Amino acid sequence: MTLVPRDSYIVAKYYYPQRPGWSNDLGFLLGEAGYYAESIELLNAVIANHPNRTVAYLNLADSYWAVNDKERAVAAYKQYASRMSEAGKASKIPARVGERSAVAPEA
Repeated sequence: MTLVPRDSYIVAKYYYPQRPGWSNDLGFLLGEAGYYAESIELLNAVIANHPNRTVAYLNLADSYWAVNDKERAVAAYKQYASRMSEAGKASKIPARVGERSAVAPEA
């Protein structure tokens, strides 16, 4: 079962359940292009349906960071770092993950 909000045109149009990598890549590109809300929406769908898609947590965190939602960004960065460490890939974690995870979210 795919978890897609009924009123979500981004997810309805660009989330490919059988190709989560495509959807993740598109979410990344949306964020890089400054379409943060769309990126966040799509990447949340990827994670909801494919929680083991580790890189999606990094991409989601970056988009949250860009819109100054530090609390959600830090949570996603920590999730990404934890999953990478568990997979024995801690050396591949970008420096920004640790730097940004150390920032206390503003109240």
